[in-house]
Amino acid sequence: AIASDKQYLEAEIEEIKSNKNAIQERYQNLQEELAQARLLKTELQGQKRYEVADIERLGKELDNLDFEQEEIQRLLQEKVDNLEKVDTELLSQQAEES
Repeated sequence: AIASDKQYLEAEIEEIKSNKNAIQERYQNLQEELAQARLLKTELQGQKRYEVADIERLGKELDNLDFEQEEIQRLLQEKVDNLEKVDTELLSQQAEES
């Protein structure tokens, strides 16, 4: 009876050791996965900062282009107004001469 109890206990001890090894291996795998996840998070945060800065830069560039477009339209309208004024003056002058 003692021999069979001893065998049973030894088998149980071996099973516990085996479970302990499996748990340690699982823990190590989880630690590695966690390290990978942290690395990925850091990379993604860096990429996000870059993207946000790029969006802000593009927004400012767009504002500048809008301003330039308005300025060009204003200058073109000024030219058109001046040409119309010159045409009107020429027509008036020609009418007076004839």
